[in-house]
Amino acid sequence: MAGIGDNSLEAAPLKEAFARIVDLDEQRSEIGEDIKAEMVSLKAKGYHPKIVRKVLAIAKKKKGEYEEEQILIDTYLSALDLV
Repeated sequence: MAGIGDNSLEAAPLKEAFARIVDLDEQRSEIGEDIKAEMVSLKAKGYHPKIVRKVLAIAKKKKGEYEEEQILIDTYLSALDLV
């Protein structure tokens, strides 16, 4: 095992991993830009990006998780006389 100041660390695996991480980070940035462009496109067509994001979050949830959350939200709103 390499210690502090020990230059016996094998550099090739580190360099490969580092290059891969840099590449993945660039891809993440590109994907983020693509998502923003899609949201702009949807907004231009009259859709509400805020609602689209909420629907996407719901779609990612496990089956039944959304319904359970919605029941709790409705219960809390009712208890606060907000509905």
